[in-house]
Amino acid sequence: MHTTPKERFEELDIIRGLCVLIMVIEHVNLYLTSKPLLDKPFFHITQAGIGSVAVLFMFIMGMNITFSRKSQPYDIFVRGVKVFIFSYVLNFFRDLLPAFIGSKIGTTTLSSHGYHDYIGVLLNVDILQFVGLAFMFIGVLRALKTPPALELIIGFAISCITIIIGQVPTTQNISFWIKDLMIGGWDHNFFPFINWIVFVTCGAFFARYIKQLQNREELYQRMLKWAVLICTAWGILLCFDPKLDFFGWIDEFDYYRQNTLASVFFISEILLLIAASYFLLKKELLPDVIRRFLRFWSENITSFYIVSWLLITWTAWATLGFNFITNPFFAIAVSLLFVAASHCLIKRVPAINKIIKKVF
Repeated sequence: MHTTPKERFEELDIIRGLCVLIMVIEHVNLYLTSKPLLDKPFFHITQAGIGSVAVLFMFIMGMNITFSRKSQPYDIFVRGVKVFIFSYVLNFFRDLLPAFIGSKIGTTTLSSHGYHDYIGVLLNVDILQFVGLAFMFIGVLRALKTPPALELIIGFAISCITIIIGQVPTTQNISFWIKDLMIGGWDHNFFPFINWIVFVTCGAFFARYIKQLQNREELYQRMLKWAVLICTAWGILLCFDPKLDFFGWIDEFDYYRQNTLASVFFISEILLLIAASYFLLKKELLPDVIRRFLRFWSENITSFYIVSWLLITWTAWATLGFNFITNPFFAIAVSLLFVAASHCLIKRVPAINKIIKKVF
């Protein structure tokens, strides 16, 4: 009987499922949690902490390129084109339409979420825009028969451009939209290509490597040691200088426009989480009910991304307004409510997955 990657690598299911949970928490924070509450250390876990959800998402995407049945260069490139186009369709239904309705009925205004016009809402650059570009890029590399190690080196080489370029000023000007897709600058461009492609190439390389292993335990033991060492080194540096800007640039977008040194730190965190998940499963420390939930979330990670986003943004734009949650326990409860609502919709409405799979 043929064994699928997800059956063979349950530790990756745990990470993908965890990514879904933290992703929803981060999006609730972004749209619904009050700014003063977000300044609390606990709420930094989805970016500065071990649950850095965007870096997890990008690394997982790289692994999925390798594990996908459609892994030919042409298929990867076409998938990227489709995702890139779909990303703006999602922008329309996720933000533009509810923003228009919310503005008309008086629930909110464009300025309440930092926008000045509707075109800016439509051209907002989120994860899916980057995902589309990344798939096209990997498709081209595979068409050129680039060896896996060289793919990895190219990813890091592009990341190093962040150090050479330095800080690109954040502006309201979207006239340089194509340039901003590559290097950032516009204040609603969250995932510039050069800053994030390294996570995709690392994920693809890692998946290719572990597919060849008969026994992953020795690798994961080494990963734990090195990842703990690197993360500890960062912790020591922060003790000496709490203001150390290890993302790269000192502004509100430094996490999104991070440099290579920050990427190394986050990749170490990801490897630490994967190895820890493996040993948690081996020692049977995760209850079956949690494993089932995480597996379901893992198998439907794209559907969760889209469905949960739609629920959250329509709540903010057209129903309750932005950043109104001031109680931390209420923020956690609301996050779990959106996870549960997304779970039920995806499970009870099979058409959602069928539609999404046509694109992805």
